[in-house]
Amino acid sequence: MTAKRKFFRFDPEKALQAILFVARMLPGATFHQISKIIYFADKAHLQKYGRLICGDTYVAMKHGPVPSGIYDILKSVRGDGSSECTEQALEALEVQN
Repeated sequence: MTAKRKFFRFDPEKALQAILFVARMLPGATFHQISKIIYFADKAHLQKYGRLICGDTYVAMKHGPVPSGIYDILKSVRGDGSSECTEQALEALEVQN
């Protein structure tokens, strides 16, 4: 039996920077929109450079793939989750209902 290798390591600081970039370009973006934009950016980055932007893991959900670590950061700002960079994310982001 072979061990499953993890080729990419999640970088929460890069993930937060990606979220902030998208949020600045698209004010009022939803979690879904941010996730989709980062998914397509990751796809293009992977094709061009052979690696993901922030090393996130994607999870298949009802409305398409969701970057797990980025979703955790967004949920932590909303107040219903936790992340390695919750404090930095709270200083930089605000979730509006």
